[in-house]
Order: sequence, then C-alpha cells, then structure tokens
Amino acid sequence: MTPPTPAADSAPHPRAAARPLRTSHATALGGLRPSRHRGVTLIESLIALLVASFSGLALVGMQSSLSRHAEIAKQRSEAVRFAQARMESLRSAASLSLAAVEGGRTPGAGDTGGWAALPLAVQTPLGDGQTRFEVDSALGGSDADPMRSALVTVRWLDRTGLPAASVGSGQAHNQQVQLASVIALSDPRETGLLGNPLPPQAQLKRPGDRSLAIPRDALRLGEGRSAVQIAADLVAVLDDATGELRQVCNPEIVAVTADRIKALLAAGACSALKGHVVSGHIGRGSADIPWPTGIATAELLRQNPAAGWGIRCKLSEVLDPASGGPLTEGHGSRYYLCVIPLQAPHAWSGTLRLGGVPTTGDLLVCRFESAVATLAANDRNVQPYENVRTSLRDQNFLIVKAPEGICPAAMTQPGLSVGVPHQDCRAGRGGATEAACPPATR
Repeated sequence: MTPPTPAADSAPHPRAAARPLRTSHATALGGLRPSRHRGVTLIESLIALLVASFSGLALVGMQSSLSRHAEIAKQRSEAVRFAQARMESLRSAASLSLAAVEGGRTPGAGDTGGWAALPLAVQTPLGDGQTRFEVDSALGGSDADPMRSALVTVRWLDRTGLPAASVGSGQAHNQQVQLASVIALSDPRETGLLGNPLPPQAQLKRPGDRSLAIPRDALRLGEGRSAVQIAADLVAVLDDATGELRQVCNPEIVAVTADRIKALLAAGACSALKGHVVSGHIGRGSADIPWPTGIATAELLRQNPAAGWGIRCKLSEVLDPASGGPLTEGHGSRYYLCVIPLQAPHAWSGTLRLGGVPTTGDLLVCRFESAVATLAANDRNVQPYENVRTSLRDQNFLIVKAPEGICPAAMTQPGLSVGVPHQDCRAGRGGATEAACPPATR
C-alpha cells in the first residue's frame, strides 16, 4: 500500500532549511536580561542643584527689587502730593496778602502780609508709609515784584538710603521731588469780579449747582427747582439751571417752607408760568440815608404780558452768612428781586427804579454799570433795558449824598465798572425836573 503523499503547502519552504537558528541574548548571556535605563551621576545632580539655586536667588533678587521700586514709587507719589499742597498754600497766601491793602499798591516785606506772609518754613510731615518728608520752598525775584517764581522741594530717605539717625546730622537726602511755578500777589476782591457780570453765552453756577440768578437763600425743592417767596400770596418756582420763572404758587402763609411748596406742587395747586427775573443789591453811602421802600416797575414794558399776572418784586435785608443776622458792613445792604411773567415772545424793556427815594435835596441814586464792552448792554445794566430775553442779575445801585449830582469816583474802576446817575440826571441841581432828563440817562 502506497503511503499518502504530503500536501504541497505542508512542505517546508525552500529557504527554511538554509536559515540558521538565532540564539537570543538571554541564552547567550546565560539567561540574564540587561536593563535599558541608565543612572544619574553625582556630578549631574550637583549641576542641576546649582542651576536651581541660582534661579531661586535670581527670583528672590527680582522680587526684592520690585518691592523696593514699588515702595519708592509710593513715596514719590506722597512727595508730589506734599509739593502740590505747599504750592497751593503759597497761592492762597498770595491771594489773601492784598486783602488789607488799598490803592493797588504791591506790599513789600515790611508790610503786613505781602510776600512776607507766605508760608516758606520747612515742614516735616509724616507720610502714609511712616516715611518722614522734608518740605522746603523758596521764592525767586524780590519783594518789589508783583510776580515771583516759586520752587517747592520735597526730600526723603528710602530704605536703601542713609540711616534715620543721620537725617539731622547735615547729611544729604538721597531722594527728592521738585515742583516749580509762578505765583502772583492778587486781591481776592478782584477774583470775585471774574464772574461779574455773567460772560456771554455762559451759565455760571454756584457750588450748589444753581444759577447765579437764583438768590442764595432760595429754598431747594429738588428736581432742579428752587423757590423764592415774593409775598405771602406768591412764591416763584425757578429753574436751577437758568434762573428762569417756571411756576407760581400761593402758599397763603408768611413764612413758607420747602415742604409746603413741594406739597402744593404735588397737589397741582401751582400754576405754570414763564418769565424772567431781574435782581441785584442796593447799598448806601452813609448810615443816615434812608433805604428804598420798594422797587418801582411802572416804566417796565412787556411785549406780551401774561394775562392776569403783573410784575412783582421783593426787597429784603442781606444776611451775614457768619452770624445769620443783618449785614452791617459798609452801612448794610438790601437785596431786590423782581419776577416778570411773560408770554411768547418772552421779552421786556424799560427802566427800573428804586421806590421811596426822594429825588430832591442832596440824595442821588447811582447804578453800577459794567465797563466790559464785550457784554450786551442789558447785562451791563445800561438802562433803559431793551428787548431783554433772559434773567438779569447784579443790577446794583448805590444811594449817596451828592449835592453836585456826581456819583462817587470809587464806583468807577477801569475795565470793570462805571458809576452812572440813575434817577436824577440834573447836573448841579439847576432846578430841572426829572421828566426833562433824557431817558437814556435815567
């Protein structure tokens, strides 16, 4: 019987017999397998540790430097603040130094005030960071100069500077800030004239954010409104931004309060009414001169009067803000305010007069007329007024004894104001009647 022939695919590959048998490394090394990981030598470890140490030291040094610079920046900010405070103190002292000096003369070192009154002494304030600063100031020029350069120097020691014990030993400070400027002696009364009269197309406001046309003692109602009581039956509600008349109320009480007006407004008991306000102060030359009894408005003409509403005025004493009583300085003062209700077009013209002041004898009413030519004639108190379309303030008067019919020379200040006879144009009292005076001179 013939044995089976093996299948063709079970036969060994022709190259299989010629392929040598490979011996593993484990067999060649007696069965031990070597590790593929190498160890770190001691030198490499020391080098890595050294690099890490230097990096840490660099970070610590950078952190220390950043902290130091931050501290110096804080100290510089405080030094600048001290320098600015000293400079403002010098300016304030320069402004007040001429308050007691008349005639525009610049005071010298021997005068009370002047440059000698400026605070130039060295100060050592303590900053927020417990750093002591030395604030020093000096002036250039001489005491005869109206303007002088000012230099404020602030010195201090930072943490890397001289020890604190050496500050008073004459050694130099290692940090300083200097602020240079120019200051001038100025009378504070002239500063007040900068806002008088009102510049064209400008709405100056008091610190209380109210128009200068609104009297200081006006009641605050909120929502941009203030109230002025004209009489027991009339309270004018004014717009804080413009000083214009917006509403009128009848409180039916003599001494009105803000709460009373608010209640009337909330109840709809007030009437909407537009119009302008004209106000000012009245002074007198001596204590024996009588005050006016009111404000005469017969010569004020409205182009389109509000039906049923006439012109109403109030005349009151000026109170001293310090004592709360009547102001007695300069023989006292009176304040007047007139409300002129109007319909469109909201304009009026004419002449405003003081009532109850006799035009005979030696009494003379003078008005302060602004000498600023860039302002409109109405703002300058040039009367008669013509086509007034806004509220007017600081329309001021002075009652004096002047037999010659000439206003005091002190009323005329170059570029600021002019004293003009108002209710009596009779030069020398030659017997002419007031009616004969030209209207433009009244």
